[in-house]
Amino acid sequence: MNEIKHWSDESIIPAATNSYQPVSHTDLIMLITLELNAQGYSVLTNNVTPAKDGNEITGMMSLRKEGNDDSLPFTYMFGYMNSYNKRLPVKLAAGAYVYICGNGMVVGEIFAYRKHTSGVTADLLELIKNAVGSIEETFKKAIRDTQIMRDVLMTPYEVAELFGVLYIHKQYITSTELNIAVAQYKEPSFSVFTDNSMWSIYNHLTFALKSAPPARRMTALRNVHNFLMDVCCAYNNKLNRNVFTEFDNM
Repeated sequence: MNEIKHWSDESIIPAATNSYQPVSHTDLIMLITLELNAQGYSVLTNNVTPAKDGNEITGMMSLRKEGNDDSLPFTYMFGYMNSYNKRLPVKLAAGAYVYICGNGMVVGEIFAYRKHTSGVTADLLELIKNAVGSIEETFKKAIRDTQIMRDVLMTPYEVAELFGVLYIHKQYITSTELNIAVAQYKEPSFSVFTDNSMWSIYNHLTFALKSAPPARRMTALRNVHNFLMDVCCAYNNKLNRNVFTEFDNM
């Protein structure tokens, strides 16, 4: 694992008003780190991606907890998002971090949203506490989901159909992300993802989503993960492999 990369917020924090109360990027990271430590987690890495001249950030922390199984290909993850331009609320998420290739695996719903309105700082403390408290359960779900995806093998035609549904019908990925995912499928950057399992396809997609702007990355990761798990469930419950038409209303 890498050492923590210290990050400095050089953007200008806007002034508070009666209806708007900004949250400092630095303060948010500090509050999250303090609560993680209080609940027994240590931060291994903290990768912060700024956008819009630093007015928006997305962060992914990889974590360790005493007793964690170091043989697993991933560890605990905590994600967060913040903005100074009133476009994005504070967002928090918990899940698993795939450290083989630095992919962030967001499992389930984003745990908490909070707009930058009056009282946000006080509310944020409780939101962070509850979000950190959810890490263990979402991590266990990540392990279960990973095994399910490993067991679903797809044909090249099914992979093409899946990519098409994600891009054209669901619009969970952009054309740029689609091209990256297809390139990874054809020539994977990591030898562990060379088979046609849903797990490999998932990692090609999460690799592609690393290039997504912070404003939509966490939501896109969540949407892709949940959709792929729905497809896996359909594959496991039906003999008929042509299942994509069943997701028109999802």
